[in-house]
Amino acid sequence: MAKTLSKAMLGDLMTGCACIKLVDQVNTLTDTTFADADEIYTTEGSLAIAQAEASKTESKIDQSGAAIDVQYTPGEFTVSGTIPSSAIALFDYFFEKSATQPTLTTGIPASDGATKLKQGAGYLSDGRRKRVTMLVESQSHDSAIVFMNVDLSSVINWGTVKTTPLGLNFKGTVMENPAAGGPAFVVLKAA
Repeated sequence: MAKTLSKAMLGDLMTGCACIKLVDQVNTLTDTTFADADEIYTTEGSLAIAQAEASKTESKIDQSGAAIDVQYTPGEFTVSGTIPSSAIALFDYFFEKSATQPTLTTGIPASDGATKLKQGAGYLSDGRRKRVTMLVESQSHDSAIVFMNVDLSSVINWGTVKTTPLGLNFKGTVMENPAAGGPAFVVLKAA
């Protein structure tokens, strides 16, 4: 068998994140899957993609305690990050709107006395869970990884109000593709 893995692989690194694209979950990736995708951007250093180590369960026999079989259960595969924005469109995407919405005509005066807060939307406190297909594009734009089925949820985060912008923390669990034999993730490269 010919050698396929070599030191040359070190020249093919995927680092940084140019953007993250989201579409409603699809089973098959095509050229147009992300044509009308929503895009999110994350606070520097907050995006994390990690698959936990598999757990091992041994089947043993009573007489000698020897292992006769081993089962491995895949670890949780997550994508998480922080989106630094207070845009109403962002909250519309990740939260369910409340039945009663604000009625603003002249606006609520801000503390400067001049600014009027005239636009608003009300939401329920528990974030909306969404099933999405997610593309994470590298900073170089030469590679990307697509997670075909992500169970995505979010919470409001405004850690230190003086230095941290209001935003959302999101966490997604990468699930198996519901299509029989379909990929859970796809690695993409520029030609």
